[in-house]
Amino acid sequence: MSDLLHRFKAVLYLNLTDLSKMIGVSRSLVCDIMFDDFPIQEDVETTLKKLYPCVKDIERLQLRRPDLVLRRPLFDGESAIDLLSNGILLTEDQLLKIALLDCKEEAIRSKGAQGKKVRSSQEVVDEWCIPIFDD
Repeated sequence: MSDLLHRFKAVLYLNLTDLSKMIGVSRSLVCDIMFDDFPIQEDVETTLKKLYPCVKDIERLQLRRPDLVLRRPLFDGESAIDLLSNGILLTEDQLLKIALLDCKEEAIRSKGAQGKKVRSSQEVVDEWCIPIFDD
C-alpha cells in the first residue's frame, strides 16, 4: 500500500497533509505507511482502492501542470482534489474538462513567452536600481 500512496502523491501533486486529508487519517500515519511500511487500516485501504481508478485516469491524461488544474475550482466551486477528498470519483466529462483546461493553459503559457526579449541581469539592474553616489 505504500507504493499506492506514493503514486497518489506523485500523480495528484499532493503534499503529505493534503494526502492525509484525502484519505481521512493523520499526517503521521501517512508517513508511517509510506516510509515505514506500517500496517494499513482496513478503511484506509478501502478508500485507496475506491479512488485508485480515478487516479489512474488522471495519470493517463498526462497533464503538463496537474498542480494547477487539479486545484482549480471547476466543478460547482470545488476542485478535482476536493471531490476526491470527499470520496466522489470524477466523471469522463470532468476529466475531459481538466484535460482541455490543461491544454488551454499550456497554449497561453507558450504564446506568452513568444516575442519577449530576454534581458540581461545588468539591464534589469540599470532599470530598477537607484544609483548611490558618495559626495
